[in-house]
Amino acid sequence: MHSELFVGGQRLSTTLSVTGAFSGILQDLKERLEQPDKEYKKWMLIITDLSLLVNSGNLSERDTRLLIEQGPAVGIVPIFAGMRTQTISSTTNQVKLVRQLVTQILYGGKLFEQDIVSVRIVARREPQLKAQESYVLENGEWQLVQMAEALM
Repeated sequence: MHSELFVGGQRLSTTLSVTGAFSGILQDLKERLEQPDKEYKKWMLIITDLSLLVNSGNLSERDTRLLIEQGPAVGIVPIFAGMRTQTISSTTNQVKLVRQLVTQILYGGKLFEQDIVSVRIVARREPQLKAQESYVLENGEWQLVQMAEALM
């Protein structure tokens, strides 16, 4: 059952494979935008270290905006995941742009301990989250959600 979830999925971990893959992804995105009526496979693009990707020169500011703003409409959905230092605390223009354009965030910690959006001081007393709980930030509002448990 578990292996059926990501049929055809690939993990890219070397700089060379990431460079080649991103070049191909961006080319495919531009083709999809030019020919929107054509049928394409849908992709979920999970980026686990945004600052490394940006610092290696694989994602320009223009391409970052294109990926976030137009990718989902043509079946390429970017998901930025990782530790704070890998996603939102970098000072590059691309990371600042991601912070500006991304409208949903899934956060798995105490709201008081994050600095993405300010929360009321009452949050200091919030309990630890259970294993399958997270917060979703959408349009400036946090909601507690229950995640589905993965089947192994």
